[in-house]
Amino acid sequence: MPYAPVNRPDQLPADPHLNAVEQLIPTPLPGKAPAPLPKLPYRSSAYTFGLQRAAPGVGEHTREVLAEAGLSAAEIEALVTEQAVLAGAPAASDIPESAPAAPQGRETR
Repeated sequence: MPYAPVNRPDQLPADPHLNAVEQLIPTPLPGKAPAPLPKLPYRSSAYTFGLQRAAPGVGEHTREVLAEAGLSAAEIEALVTEQAVLAGAPAASDIPESAPAAPQGRETR
């Protein structure tokens, strides 16, 4: 029966194999220092998987999502004023230089 140790998420940044094969990517987090998170567990010669943009901050796209759902600007502002939804400030959009950009025009399936 095959077996292997299973790491907890907090142990991944110290994993020698993940570091040796460059499977951790510095990922910016809103209001925090970048965290090393694992990349997808496969590789492709046709596409470089990497971070395309930072994760949005809490409420960062609230207004846009509600507008796309058909709410008017006045309705959205009423929801924000009533604190029924959170419309936060945009998150930092800096992508770390170590994050490889995906080639333009390529899609993965």
